[in-house]
Amino acid sequence: MIFLSGLLMLLAAALPLAAIREAWSPLALAAATYAFCAACALRGLFRQCPSEFDWLALCAFAPSAIGLAQYLSGRSAHRDATLHAALFSLSAAVFFVCARAILADLNVRRHFLNAALILGAAVAVLNIAGFAAFPNRNHHAAFLVLLMPLALLRAIEERRGWLAFAALVMGASVALGGSRTGMALIVAEGAVLLAGARYRFAAIAVVAVGGLAFAAEIGARDDGHRREIYAAALEIVRLHPVAGTGFGTFETVYPAHAQFDNGLIVDHAHSDWLEWPAEVGLLGAAPILLLALWSAREALRQPWAIGVVAVYLHAAVDYPLHKPALILWHYALLAALVAGRAAAKRRVRLGD
Repeated sequence: MIFLSGLLMLLAAALPLAAIREAWSPLALAAATYAFCAACALRGLFRQCPSEFDWLALCAFAPSAIGLAQYLSGRSAHRDATLHAALFSLSAAVFFVCARAILADLNVRRHFLNAALILGAAVAVLNIAGFAAFPNRNHHAAFLVLLMPLALLRAIEERRGWLAFAALVMGASVALGGSRTGMALIVAEGAVLLAGARYRFAAIAVVAVGGLAFAAEIGARDDGHRREIYAAALEIVRLHPVAGTGFGTFETVYPAHAQFDNGLIVDHAHSDWLEWPAEVGLLGAAPILLLALWSAREALRQPWAIGVVAVYLHAAVDYPLHKPALILWHYALLAALVAGRAAAKRRVRLGD
């Protein structure tokens, strides 16, 4: 339980850093992550709760390995940016392995997921009250899209009003925030879980209400030049399909391919699925795709995890998985999903 407390403290501390734009904040979070993982190793955590270093872990480590190779070989448009991105990605991958070990115990995993949904509800309430943990509405939505299914599924299974309220307030916070993709995803999550539990009228109501909110928002603003940014990102991928331009270098490389100029800095492609291959090449992005596909398959067995899948979908039109706090939370839920799958396999073997 000591390590669970440390895990929760680290993840909770990551949220305030989401509002800090200084360059040192990801490095500070990476340093805290390394310190936590070192403490886990020194206390012999892996002997108590073994976590296999399997292909999922290799996929998590792949981007940082490619980034370090780009840095050492000098094949990067901005070596310092590549080093920073690779070091944070490395800390996140190590965190994923540690989180798998911590969450291997069923009771620990249950406590973690309970705490996660409570924190999600608290962030939603604070946002409605005007105290936003995420300055960007899309990243706020991605965080709640990740956690809302935890509350809704438990509300369906246990029929507890406070859990239903937690799910409702998370959905309302996303709607009030104005993230169109977030609204679409959280409505889809609610409809799928309710329909799966045979609450078809409730599922239809969620789609109807969510559809009205989405329709009101869809014409309220333009796409922020996303199509032009996507076209530039695709051009970068076409020119650097194998090696990429260097992990973390999109901001540096983009101006040479820009199709408009509004005087603002474009630091991300507004699509993680375009930014990854642009920076680390198509083969470098493949391990992340494998993680997403595995998550989608496992979410059929553990429906609470459809939030993990939804964040991968959100990454198609935004950059949630380039934000340190969301990267760690995504890996924490992915670790719980992996641990739950491993526990199910053990139960099957014992049953045999």
